[in-house]
Amino acid sequence: MEELKKLKKLIDKHQNFTIIFSEEKLNDSVPAAAAFFYILKQLNKNAKFIQDIPANAHFLLPNYEPINQTSSKTTSINPIVYFIIGVASPEPINRYLAPNSYLVNIDNCANNNFGNLNLTEEQPPTLSELALDIISFLDENENLFSIETASALLSGLLGDSFHSPSTSNKQPLAAATIQKIGFLIDQGANIKAIARQIHESEPETRPVEERALELCAKILSKLNISERRNTGWALLEKEIFETTDSSPKDLPFALKKLSSGMFPFQNFFLLWEQHNLPIEIQGIFYSPHLLQLNKITNSFNGWQKGQGVLFKTSETNLLNVKNRILEILELP
Repeated sequence: MEELKKLKKLIDKHQNFTIIFSEEKLNDSVPAAAAFFYILKQLNKNAKFIQDIPANAHFLLPNYEPINQTSSKTTSINPIVYFIIGVASPEPINRYLAPNSYLVNIDNCANNNFGNLNLTEEQPPTLSELALDIISFLDENENLFSIETASALLSGLLGDSFHSPSTSNKQPLAAATIQKIGFLIDQGANIKAIARQIHESEPETRPVEERALELCAKILSKLNISERRNTGWALLEKEIFETTDSSPKDLPFALKKLSSGMFPFQNFFLLWEQHNLPIEIQGIFYSPHLLQLNKITNSFNGWQKGQGVLFKTSETNLLNVKNRILEILELP
C-alpha cells in the first residue's frame, strides 16, 4: 500500500514518463505497458515508448507514433520517470536509460528490485493483472478505465485462455481473474478485436464471423462460477442473439474456448432461449467426467457426444433450468 501511495505522488509530481516493456514476454508485457500509457495520457502526462510496438499489438495502440530511439535520452531536460514492465534486472535495458532518471520497476516474477520504486509481486498470474491492481488503486474517482485501457488489460488477461491448449502451457485462470475479466468487459473493452487478433495468430486458423466474436464477448461477461461444484455457466436471453445479430449456430467459437481447460472449472454449461414461440430453453453441458455427463443426459434426455451433452427442455425459465442442473450435479 505504501509503495502504491508513493507511485501516486510520483505521477502527480512529474510530467515526463517513458515506458519500457520486457521483450521476453511480449504477449503480457505489451498489454500492461499499453494500459499504463493510456492512464498517463488521461492524467495529462507525457508518455512514450522507446521500443517498437510488436505488429500483433498495433491494434492496442493504433494511433501511437514511434519515437527515434537515438534521441530518447536527450529529448527532455526534465527528470524522466521510467515505467519498466516485466524486466527482472536492468542489464537488458541499460541502453535505454537516461542518467539520473527514476525507475519504477513493475514485475510479477522473481526480480532483483533494481528500481527506485519496486512494485513486484509474484502472486498475480500476469503482468496485466498486476497492472490492473495498480491502476485500480490509482483510479480513486479518476475514471481512468477508458475503453483503450480496459482493452489493453483484457488482452493481457485473456491472451493464453483464447489460445488452443496445444499453444499454451499456462494454468487455468483463477476465479478472481474471471471476475476482473467481467469488470473489464463492463468497462467497454473491445473483446471482439482481442479475440480476432489472438485467433488469427494461431496456425491454420479459420476465419471467425464478427457476430461469433460479439456473442463470445457476451458469454464471457455473463460467466458465473461455483468453485465448490467446480462448475461454470452462462445464461443467454434471446435478446442477446438479437443485439449481436447472431444465432445458436454462432456458439461453437465461444464453446471451444470455454471448454479448452483454460478456465477454473471442469464442468461448464450454457443455456439459451430459443427464438421460436413459445420460448424453449436449450443447452449444452461439458465435463470430463462420464458420471456427470450421464446425469445430464438422463435428466434431460440429451444427446451425448464426446465430453458434451446437447439437450432441449420444455421449461421457459433460464434460472429454473440452471438451478436444476446445479442440483443434479450435487447428486451422488
